[in-house]
Amino acid sequence: MVEVIQEGMATGYFRDDDPWEIVFEMGALSHGLIMLYLGGRMAVPRTQFRALYRRSFRRYLHGIRK
Repeated sequence: MVEVIQEGMATGYFRDDDPWEIVFEMGALSHGLIMLYLGGRMAVPRTQFRALYRRSFRRYLHGIRK
């Protein structure tokens, strides 16, 4: 995953930053959402959870774009 982020930075798609921190943050976002869902903290069907998951990552990725 870090290679993808580094490539995005090298091509100018993403802002220059610490790629390892970005990958760590993405893992934390993913893990947090999945654990909330599996722990029953989100009373939504699987399809709605998947849509939320995608929207969350879209927001994150738009935040690190140039």
